[in-house]
Amino acid sequence: MPKKILVGVLDWGLGHATRSVPLINYLSQFQCQIFIAASGPQKKVLLEIFPDLEFLNPPPYSIRYSKNGKYLPLEIFLQLPRLYKVIRDEKSWVGAQHGKHQFDLIISDNRYGFYHKSVPSVFISHQLSPKSGWGNLADRMLRKIHYHFIKRFNRCWVPDAETGDGLAGELSHPATLPPNTRFIGPLSRLEKQTGIQKKQLLILISGPEPARTHFEEMLRGQLKGYQGSHVLVRGLPTSADHQSPNEFNHVDAPTLARLMTESSLVICRSGYTTIMDLLKMGRKAFLIPTPGQTEQEYLAGYLDSQGIFPFTKQSNFNLTAAIAKAERYPYTTPDLDFESYKKEIEILITADIWNKD
Repeated sequence: MPKKILVGVLDWGLGHATRSVPLINYLSQFQCQIFIAASGPQKKVLLEIFPDLEFLNPPPYSIRYSKNGKYLPLEIFLQLPRLYKVIRDEKSWVGAQHGKHQFDLIISDNRYGFYHKSVPSVFISHQLSPKSGWGNLADRMLRKIHYHFIKRFNRCWVPDAETGDGLAGELSHPATLPPNTRFIGPLSRLEKQTGIQKKQLLILISGPEPARTHFEEMLRGQLKGYQGSHVLVRGLPTSADHQSPNEFNHVDAPTLARLMTESSLVICRSGYTTIMDLLKMGRKAFLIPTPGQTEQEYLAGYLDSQGIFPFTKQSNFNLTAAIAKAERYPYTTPDLDFESYKKEIEILITADIWNKD
């Protein structure tokens, strides 16, 4: 009998969906019956990639975002009571779905209620120690809450290198790790391509509204004075198809890999999945973190301090200055293994390791 596996992805940014693609692809090689729990743009992206898999509709988190980025942490904090309810609802939902399908394994990318006491369950996150933006005391309290949920899972998979501080610094390598932590290496659905590199910009717009629209409007304004060639990907997978030689609402993985291969510089947000994609493809990039999104702000600063990618705040961004800075930047490339996640999957599929302490 093929193993039945439930894969759930958070409806907060496309990265939770796209970084699950290599995991789903490899699980498929073991003839598993895979159920994908997703909604909104995340579901659309995954449905395009896996049209033959069965999709389920979990309770949405439906995070609301502040129009002013500096109030985003407060906006998230005020939503915590409702988010706790969503977590309880999705735990009940998982229980009902398990009653119907009898899962052998549950994999959750940042969905805290996606576990079951009688089913081996895995939680995926690169943020073991989230940044609140309110100082060390608030960060410690947030980490304690985070670990409270993580410990309910049999495994916590961290998509980062285990050695040193990895790609995510303190986010993925806090002083104390949950006991069920396993580092599985970075994840990317992209595959390197051969091609002719052109001296063009690739601009990737992404993120939640209204920040996504503000980002696009800012970049469009600065592109009016740019004399070189560029390609713009707007990050709108649910919009009607619209594409021209230099503008797309959304692109699939092979097209994105080709565009990266052909570009001399990528300008984008500092989302963690984007970072992993850039490093898998070996591309130079300039990062602009989403205002108020403390994870992206920390990541951009950390990666710049390591000489991996330069960044600036959105309020300070100037296209001409960014290109000039990128031309002078050293661009250190870390040594990464994008295949190590396969070992953890093989353990799950072939070995009996699920005895709880």
